[in-house]
Amino acid sequence: MTFSTERQSLIRWSAVVLSLCLNPVLAATESDRSPINIQADRAMVSELDGLSVYSGHVVITQGSMKILADEVRLKSEENQLTTILAVGDATQDGLAGFTRGATDDLESITASAVEVEYLVASQQLTLRGQAVLSLGQDRYQGNVLSYDIAKGIFKLESGQDPSDRVNLTINPKADQPL
Repeated sequence: MTFSTERQSLIRWSAVVLSLCLNPVLAATESDRSPINIQADRAMVSELDGLSVYSGHVVITQGSMKILADEVRLKSEENQLTTILAVGDATQDGLAGFTRGATDDLESITASAVEVEYLVASQQLTLRGQAVLSLGQDRYQGNVLSYDIAKGIFKLESGQDPSDRVNLTINPKADQPL
């Protein structure tokens, strides 16, 4: 295989994998045809293993969704993306970042942690290490934070230090009594 053919295969595989995985993450009002933009220092794609790894100042965008990390791993099974794992980013104090704009059903999501994992089929977002998630004006913080996007369920855990506690800031909605 020549370099040109290898590069074309890498680009084609990356586009297929990303389009399979990122569209469920996006706002429902956005077109499935939004361009996927990937910037990284390095890329490795293994079609047989269903794994692609992007490393070095990774920026992935599609519509209102954005992932920032030092490394992003995309895992697929039977040609369906199952997991997105983003790890650290030197530009954000060692934290990976995930943002998605508001939809008709959900407020905007902004998340950061040492490790950000998204399980595509179940819409489960898990943040590990210095986890912070903002959902609209509400803010959730802990060592480990799990958010089931489809069901709107949060689970927060504190760290090992007794002074390390979970922190929540929840703003009442205008139409909800205190």
